[in-house]
Amino acid sequence: MDNDTGAPRGGVGLKITQPNGMQFEFTTRPDGAVEVHEIDQGTCNVTSDLTDSRISDTYDFVAVAPERVEPDDAGVATPRVRVSRGVRIAAIEAHKVASGETLASLAQGAGMTWQQLALFNFGTQIPHEINEYLRDQVGCTKMTADGANYRFDDSDDPGIIFIPTVWQETGLATEQEHVVRVKAFGGLQLCVRLACDPAAAESMDDKFVLASADGSYREEKTVKDDQRPGDHYVDLRYTGLKADASYTLQVIQSNGAAPVTVFENVPYARLAGLSRSAPEARDEGLVLSNVDAEFAEDEPDAAGDAA
Repeated sequence: MDNDTGAPRGGVGLKITQPNGMQFEFTTRPDGAVEVHEIDQGTCNVTSDLTDSRISDTYDFVAVAPERVEPDDAGVATPRVRVSRGVRIAAIEAHKVASGETLASLAQGAGMTWQQLALFNFGTQIPHEINEYLRDQVGCTKMTADGANYRFDDSDDPGIIFIPTVWQETGLATEQEHVVRVKAFGGLQLCVRLACDPAAAESMDDKFVLASADGSYREEKTVKDDQRPGDHYVDLRYTGLKADASYTLQVIQSNGAAPVTVFENVPYARLAGLSRSAPEARDEGLVLSNVDAEFAEDEPDAAGDAA
């Protein structure tokens, strides 16, 4: 159950160890419930699998309680992002990075590899893409001595890395109802590729505006925000989107011509479902992908650790 709204969370995978020691896997129903029948009296343990987990599919455990609980980190400022499709529960720390820390050191402290921690936070293990997220999402501004990677610093703003650890609740008595309360950090992002030459002088001052139909979201990009310099496309990444909103993308032309509407009032679910292989995307000279799929066909251009 969502700790703030009380909404049920269906589709969450749980592993329940029964009093006889046998473990079974369950998935919560649309009403958020799991019922276990015909088991011995005693207590059960519950956990959730973190294999290949991403923050976009993981809920943060708050408490086992019938009523709303004030989270321990309620006063901690974290990026405004949300889970798109929670399928697991973890204990997630919103860690404020400090000078001298690295992805590797943070991961080691949590019993992970730096690749697993990067995948959880950014949806990628490719070093140059990790660096983009460190710059754009974590707020890193300082580079390593060789200039190859961004590094953590006390001044990074917001400077948050989400660190997951395995959640396990023990001693849950049989013949009782137990309410597991969770919250969402998550990360909905959208990558847009436009068939527009970023080197063309007439497009240098164009603005690419993504806005939600309900007016709660508006983000403006320019050619300077191109995520893939050197080709004949403009690749833009928009962050902090809502799963239940519809979006319009317009190009505000610097020459004073009428704005060009790329798409209008399209639900996020449909935008996230498009990919580079989608025929409708090719026909429109437009490619849309969610954070897990963006630039996925590229091979990494660097090897080794990042940050």
